[in-house]
Amino acid sequence: MSGGHRHVDGKFVSGSFYAPFVLDRYTTKADLPGAPGATIYWRVSTWNPYEVTVVRTTLQAGSR
Repeated sequence: MSGGHRHVDGKFVSGSFYAPFVLDRYTTKADLPGAPGATIYWRVSTWNPYEVTVVRTTLQAGSR
């Protein structure tokens, strides 16, 4: 391994997400104009490089 990233035949092999987990305690109603929404905090792991990251996503309901 070089720099924590795996290489195969000299080419970088990208990792992917696994084990997502919503952090319910921090999920809140979003204060968005015009439509209801929520801000969700979640944690996800990656395997190349191996890391655990906290992600924030804000969702807003759309009209039909």
